[in-house]
Amino acid sequence: MKGLKNTGQFLRLATEMFEGALAQPADRYRSWMLEMVSAAFAADGAIWRRGQLGAPAHALTVWNLTPQFARAWESSTDINPLKLHMQAHPDSASGLALSTQPDALEQTRVYRRVLRQHGVRDAIGIRVVDPVLALETEIILSRSSRHTFASEDAERLEQVAPAMVAAASQAYFLSLARPSAALADRPSAVVDPAGGVLEAQWGFRRLLQRHYPKWTGRRLPFELPDDLNKASISVDGLRVYAEHLNELTLLRIWEPERLDGLTAREREIAEQLAAGTTYKQMARDLGLSTSTVANHAHRIYRKLGVKNRRELTAELHQSESAAGGVT
Repeated sequence: MKGLKNTGQFLRLATEMFEGALAQPADRYRSWMLEMVSAAFAADGAIWRRGQLGAPAHALTVWNLTPQFARAWESSTDINPLKLHMQAHPDSASGLALSTQPDALEQTRVYRRVLRQHGVRDAIGIRVVDPVLALETEIILSRSSRHTFASEDAERLEQVAPAMVAAASQAYFLSLARPSAALADRPSAVVDPAGGVLEAQWGFRRLLQRHYPKWTGRRLPFELPDDLNKASISVDGLRVYAEHLNELTLLRIWEPERLDGLTAREREIAEQLAAGTTYKQMARDLGLSTSTVANHAHRIYRKLGVKNRRELTAELHQSESAAGGVT
């Protein structure tokens, strides 16, 4: 039987998941990932469920199982020892056969009422909880064969699940980066109309925790104007960019830099100064007089507190590194 046998195989699987975030279409990624992970576990069905703690799922993906089974599974908590285990023990994987006495699985109510009707023999699962954002992700792998999952499978799922959650989040935000490529390097999150955080990159939560030490993570610690769309504003020492995604909102945040005080023309000239372009060449390229370029340069130096091109170049490089360093 197939399966993850060693650390090398796990690392290859994790690498494939993250590389797939770049290669797979956004609307196909979770199904593709579930199919790939299922193959590694010799599973033939899978469910991915993500939502806020104690709330209905806002993302549900079913691979090679019927929607009817997914609904029956979702409503089987009271008779389902695996779901009860996941609720009581977050980040700990287990299985239906592992939760019952040997050869007793077929006598359980969840098997008779849910699994048997849909041709499923056994399942393992895990609930990965993000305590900062109050988000949870449930991952279920199923088998229809007589071979039930072993304890080693549950242990390996505990290893793989965090990578699955991280890779799915990366794929999601990569898909959102395309409409706003100019700000794609900024820490991002997606929120609902009430400000509830549905997805967030690590850099986003880190910045908010730095500026709002008492922030609990479930909802934004500030309010934004309803009409803020494809624009940014200052909020408590942060710059916040908002872009509407139908009923949801994409947010990107960052700490203002000194470069934010430059006008668009000054930024353009600053970049050319750092590249070594002469005043005369800039004047010709931009359609300005040499004296106007010189005046812009003096204002740039004054605003940034630098004395020459060498210091300006260092300032630009430092700002670019800071912008890309929080992800």
